Amino acid sequence: MEEGRYSRQTLLKDFGEESARRLSEACVCVVGAGGVASGAIPLLAGSGLGLLKIADDDTVALHNLHRQTMYTEAQCGMPKVRAAAEFAHSLNGDCRIEEYAQRICGKASSFEDKFFDKCSLCIDTSDSFKSRFAVSSACAKRKIKLIEASAEAFISQIMLFGDGFYLDSVVQAEDIEGENAKDGAIFGPSAALSGVWAATEAILHIAGASNFNIGKFMRYDAKVSKFTSGELL
Repeated sequence: MEEGRYSRQTLLKDFGEESARRLSEACVCVVGAGGVASGAIPLLAGSGLGLLKIADDDTVALHNLHRQTMYTEAQCGMPKVRAAAEFAHSLNGDCRIEEYAQRICGKASSFEDKFFDKCSLCIDTSDSFKSRFAVSSACAKRKIKLIEASAEAFISQIMLFGDGFYLDSVVQAEDIEGENAKDGAIFGPSAALSGVWAATEAILHIAGASNFNIGKFMRYDAKVSKFTSGELL
């Protein structure tokens, strides 16, 4: 680890050298490498995280660049995980990156076992309820803490799960079948904000600087500047 690289961070109260060590030994799994992930991945890599795993089976596309700001026009057509890994590595060579160009299905598989191996915490930024339920199921089976981060139109939103309380504790899959945010309207800064919130919760928890409040819910409507927070439990 480069001496002094994280000095401005370790000056923070309750965020010293021990926090830096904890981050360097931790692994965060990020599902999805789109607009929300573009807000989270740079902060995770830059924080001094030891291992970052990214899973996404899509490619970079021009119509997504207004919010997927890790990528460039020249990377259109490139697998997102490859482009995201290149971006994160260029930002911080201390952070090891593993890329998985596959979709999480929530079923037993060697791919998912490998992806979630050593995972300290998972951030799900995927864009459909089907995929979110799959990720939630995979984390529940492995007892991994989960941050669900999403955005739609002008809305940013995150929810914290773990310790037996996961997405199926809040809503049932059959109640929302068919809903998908993949092709919906989206305000770029709203996607970024969800990713920033998710990275904030993940970094603080791993560093031991803040409690991970399972059931925590935060929502912000950028168009009317309205913030809502609460507890799902």
